Amino acid sequence: MSREVCNRCGKVTRPDDVHTCVPKALQLVATAHLGYRVGWQREAAAELRRLHAENERLHQINQSHETKLSVRGYELQIEDLKSAVAELLQALKDATDAIEHWGAYSSDYFQQKWDLHSDINAARAAIDRAEGKI
Repeated sequence: MSREVCNRCGKVTRPDDVHTCVPKALQLVATAHLGYRVGWQREAAAELRRLHAENERLHQINQSHETKLSVRGYELQIEDLKSAVAELLQALKDATDAIEHWGAYSSDYFQQKWDLHSDINAARAAIDRAEGKI
């Protein structure tokens, strides 16, 4: 039959036992004032070292989870930004098409004066560059 050592009080138990305990640190505090407790300082020091090691282990686990949550948060923000960029790119395409269609109603003089085709071509080039990066 396998035995386990409680990580709180040090008691050896069987896995199927219901075990309630007082943590070792609290046991030491409760009996520290008793004169017959010879060597309790060594036990207290050992328990503090164990608790410190356990605290460090839990801190590392916590840091790992925080990093994962942080990365996931950034991934969600990136997805939101990609969606916004796609919407803006579509709006730029629609606006460029609209300018090209509306501009066709202008006379050749005004289309050349305001260099409408260069503006449309510049907008289409920007769209092509942006689509290449997405």
